[in-house]
Amino acid sequence: MIKNENQLIDNFPPASFFRRIAALFYDTLILLSLLILASAIIVSLNGGKEVSHESTLFKFYLLGVIILYFALSWTYGRQTVGMRAWRLFLVTRDGQNLTMTQAIARCSLAILTLLSFGIGYWWMLFNKQKQSLHDMIGPQKKKKTT
Repeated sequence: MIKNENQLIDNFPPASFFRRIAALFYDTLILLSLLILASAIIVSLNGGKEVSHESTLFKFYLLGVIILYFALSWTYGRQTVGMRAWRLFLVTRDGQNLTMTQAIARCSLAILTLLSFGIGYWWMLFNKQKQSLHDMIGPQKKKKTT
């Protein structure tokens, strides 16, 4: 990425708590439809028979769908659908696109912080740089476009 573009990215303000939560809500709606589709695929492969909700393999499959949605969106477009609607984007600290490994790690950490009552997102309310826990630990930052 050219230096001028990096300087331009640094001029964008960090994403606010409200915008992040709103984007996450939008992405949740998209994910629900993706999870329904992913479940329908498994049911059809299972001969139309119900798949037990207690199946650990099925749970990991659905978790993989969630992680892939975020990782592919961040890696190839810097945004999920929800982030696009709220004019947010995600780049590394040096202004590059996330690698697939970085995106998977970020998503996994974000899921863990959400499962712990959203502590990773609440953290940004008390952080001067408006960073969530998964922003601070990873090599990336989320910005708001103008």
